[in-house]
Amino acid sequence: MKRIRQTLAGLGILLGLGAGLTGCLTVPPATQLAWSSDIDLALRSSPDTLRTLADHGDRHAAVAYAIVLRYGLHGMPVDTAGADHYVARATAPVRYQTSFIWISATKKTPGHMMPITTAIYDYSPAQARVVANCAAILAPEGDPADLDAKIEKGVCGGIDNYRRLKRQWHESR
Repeated sequence: MKRIRQTLAGLGILLGLGAGLTGCLTVPPATQLAWSSDIDLALRSSPDTLRTLADHGDRHAAVAYAIVLRYGLHGMPVDTAGADHYVARATAPVRYQTSFIWISATKKTPGHMMPITTAIYDYSPAQARVVANCAAILAPEGDPADLDAKIEKGVCGGIDNYRRLKRQWHESR
């Protein structure tokens, strides 16, 4: 399980870098399905357990607890500020890496090295956005009007996972 999380975290790093460079991100449905496990965690676990795990550094538990707070699951009061706090903790970079690239000389400037510093994440902001997008369409009682378009883009990992999570979501209120 740890190896899977590390692989997903690595994928999150790459996707986070891609989002930062292009401003646009397409996440395959299979990846969104894997990332929706944080919503499962929010729906299956008690808020106290999630908070304890989140406060001890578990980034997946932090995002799951943020979902519980944002939507008032398991009888918790809605606390958007608290949810934002836990998402920020989960998506904080674990370190920064500086690489250097060579910029060739031009007529006006000599060649030189340029440092490029990149944030390295265990849980990327791109991953948090994907999970938040799925949670946002699960929260309302009915299906959103544009459900087909969202499912076509892979939101929540496809229609079967969406239906399963939707059923669990409304049982956890």
